[in-house]
Amino acid sequence: MFKLNYARREVLFHGTIGAEEHGFFGTDSIEDALEELGAGPVRIRLDSPGGSVDDAIAIVELLNTHKGAVSIFIDGSAMSAATILTSSFPTVAGANSQLMLHGCWCTSSGDARGHRKIADTLDSYDERLLALYLRKVAGKTSRETLRQWLEKETYLSAPKAREAGLIDAIGTADTPAPVAPTSARRATPTPATERFPKLARARQRALELRIAQLSRSSGRR
Repeated sequence: MFKLNYARREVLFHGTIGAEEHGFFGTDSIEDALEELGAGPVRIRLDSPGGSVDDAIAIVELLNTHKGAVSIFIDGSAMSAATILTSSFPTVAGANSQLMLHGCWCTSSGDARGHRKIADTLDSYDERLLALYLRKVAGKTSRETLRQWLEKETYLSAPKAREAGLIDAIGTADTPAPVAPTSARRATPTPATERFPKLARARQRALELRIAQLSRSSGRR
């Protein structure tokens, strides 16, 4: 489900993060929503099982260009790649919501050398996620603990996520989002090409070809 609430300046984002041509929600959906709402504060109402890491990063970069404050409210779950959004903007979570962290994964085909290359690529993605989470938690949770959570696939209740520093507050959709510290306002130091939807999608397709026909048909990383 993806729809706008004009009166509340909210974007209801309930679904999988990915390319629209595959039936998911990505930069095209967000770009259209921001154009419709215009300048001013915007809140993303999030309930997502995750999806494509590259699409999530591209969404963050697009939201960073918006002329107005962006915040997140977790309606239900922020899992997998959806935590890229919650770690990039001030986030309030519903009392019964949850986060889920795990290492990046994909399906692939190829010889032994190809699979080793894919493993190295996935490791690099995990390092990017760790760097993002470390900026968000601002010292509340150690790098080693975050790494263990990724390796084990870890579910965190809203109180646990707040204690860890992965969300900023627990409340309702009417709870004001805290102001983000300067160091947490951007997700990752990415190339300029990732800040534009068309180039980001082209980069994603090239990456998928390079790592032996990466399939994201499951909609999760």
